[in-house]
Parts: sequence; C-alpha cells; structure tokens
Amino acid sequence: MNKIIEFNQENKGPLNGIKVLDFTMLLPGPLCTMHLGDMGAEVIKVEHPIAFDNTRKMGPYFSEKNINSYYYLLNRNKKSIAINYKRKDGVEILKRIIPKFDIIVEGFRPGMMDEIGLGYEEIKKIKPDIIYCSISGFGKDSPYKDFAGHDANYLALSGILDLIGDEKPILPAIQIADILGGTLSALTSILAALYYREKTGEGQYLDVSITDSVMQVATLSIGDFLATKQQPKRNKTYLSGLIPNYQIYQCADGRFVVLAALEGQFFQVFLKQIQREDLLKATIDGKYEEVKKELEYYFKTKTYQDLEPIFKNPNACLFPILTLEEVFNQIHFLERGTIIHINDKELGLIKIPGSPFKFSKTAISYRLPPPKLGEHTEEILKDLNIDENTYQELEKKRIILRNK
Repeated sequence: MNKIIEFNQENKGPLNGIKVLDFTMLLPGPLCTMHLGDMGAEVIKVEHPIAFDNTRKMGPYFSEKNINSYYYLLNRNKKSIAINYKRKDGVEILKRIIPKFDIIVEGFRPGMMDEIGLGYEEIKKIKPDIIYCSISGFGKDSPYKDFAGHDANYLALSGILDLIGDEKPILPAIQIADILGGTLSALTSILAALYYREKTGEGQYLDVSITDSVMQVATLSIGDFLATKQQPKRNKTYLSGLIPNYQIYQCADGRFVVLAALEGQFFQVFLKQIQREDLLKATIDGKYEEVKKELEYYFKTKTYQDLEPIFKNPNACLFPILTLEEVFNQIHFLERGTIIHINDKELGLIKIPGSPFKFSKTAISYRLPPPKLGEHTEEILKDLNIDENTYQELEKKRIILRNK
C-alpha cells in the first residue's frame, strides 16, 4: 500500500501565493479550480447560501456520513464562503475582497455576472490585472449563448456524439465535453494568462466555450472528413473498429481485452505471442474481417489468466479492460500517486483519485478536505472588520451563512 496522506501538507506548489475566487458549480469549473488548488493556489469557493453547488446533494454519499462523493472528489484544497451574490449587499462585500485575488473563475450563462455587477468590465475597474475566466457551454458571443446545455448537448453540436456507437450514437458513461472541453481548456487558458501577466503586468478575460474546445477531440476524424469529403462511419474508422489490430475482443470468461498494436512491429510481437504470424500479411492486404474472425476465435478460447504472459509483454499492446474496482488496486496508479490513501477526519482512511500533475521541484499538496458550506465565511471576511452584530444582521437577511 502506498503511504497514507494527511490533509495538512506543506504548500510547495508552483501556484503558491496565487488567490482564486471560484464561482463555479457542478463539474467543469470545480475540477479546474481543484487542480489550481492542488498546484498551490488558495481557492475560495463562493456559494449562494441557499442555491449552493448542487454536487453537495446529487449522487451517492459516503456510507452513513452526510458527505457527497461527487462534491468530495471535486473540491479539496478549497475554502468556502457562503454569500448571496444576487443581492446588492452581497455583491458589495465581494467587491471589497476582490482586489486581493488574482483569478476569478465563473461558470454561469454568459451575461449573468454582468447583470449582478460582477462581470469582467466592472471587476477590472477595481482590480485591473485580474484574470477572469468564464466557462460556458457555447461562449459569450455564440448564437447559442442563452441555451441551457449539458455534456451530451456539447458532444452533439460538435459532431462527436455522431462518431460514438455502432448502429446508433450512444451516450458515453463519462463527461468528455465537461472535462476535456471545460476543465482542461479553462486550466490551460488560466495558466497561460498567468504567464502573460507575469511578463506584462496585464490581466485579461478568458472566454472558454466547452463546445468549441471539445471539438478538438475529433481532430483525426475531422481530418478524415476534410480529406475524403465523406462522413466517418461509427465503428468503421481506422481507430474505431475497422482494423483487427486496434480492437476489443471478448475472452472465454466473459471479460474483455483491448488490442492496440497499431504499428506493424507491435502487431508482429503480439502475433508471435499467439503463434499466428501468418495473420500479419492478411492484415496488410486489407483482409480485416477475416483476421478479426480469427482473433475473435482465439480470444474466445482464452481466459484473462491465460493471457497474463501477453499482458506482461511490453511490446504486445494487449491490455485487460479493468473495472473501477480493479483500477483502484492497480499498481500503476498506486505507485504514481494517481490513487491515494488519505486520512479524512470524518471518513477515516479512504482511497480517492489524486492529482495527475507531477512536478520535480514544486510538488502538489493535499492541504484541505472539501469545505462545508460557509465554513470559512468569517475567516475570509476578517479583514473587513465586520462586528458580530453586523454578521447577525447579514445572516438574518440571508446575505451570508457561517458554518463554524
């Protein structure tokens, strides 16, 4: 077992000293700001006292504890302030603390932050070098800017959903657009803007469209379309089921494996392992269906255990398709710290995904567990010298929430 981590590690991250005000909810934004937090940024999660981040209550909970697993996996290394940003009093309080921040990240429909007085043009008057990142489904000047949308909508509009499936498109079990189009595009944009500000002293506005960004995932399929002027067919492209050496096969025990021996030298290694080197020429000659049937028959006679020697061959490109339970015990992830054992004061010792970012000099750190709603409201506002009577009045008006 890899070493047990406590939530109090020293901050040695590359973003130590950077302060982020995070207005995002659900998946794309919170995962982005958690990455920033893992890298050392101080992230303040801003939530409405009543209309708070819905991941606090959607999805499953950890055992009998009132801690939601979705929220937990998206919000470590953050502090929480609960403040009604839709009321003038709440907006004025936020404007008083914003000059201390380097980055604002928000994920509302375009125009919403402008309407409440916290849009980029207003904020740069009080913090000229602010880096202000807006994550939305379609972007601030899209004809679809006012449309609601979710991951499947963005995949549909970008043409990606049409490429996934067999007879008909299927919904992926993972959030491709939200994470690749939202989280990672926003993260890249923010880090680039930070570097630019370091050189020039200038902040800027970042308009991240999830749909624009996720379309890049289809780059090779788009290349096929542009070159051939033909729509790629589901499950019939070079990398989605056409060729036998880049294919999923079922084993005798009902489990599945993936063969991804795309280059000839790797396919040759695999074929040598199964003593079917004769299939190489047939594949080169384009007899894909014939070779697929031969390999299907071979795998139907083998169990996972039978295939272990080939799994261990570094050049065969044959891998077992693991379940999540198996993934959480896989040596690769445990050795690299991609899955970590962490000691949570409420949940005890648990295994969760760790940060994927590895730095030789500025290591990421696990400093804070996901915060309770309003857990740090008073700490974050302490420099404003608000007295107890005023706090109570603000709470009575539902402007703020303290959760001590």
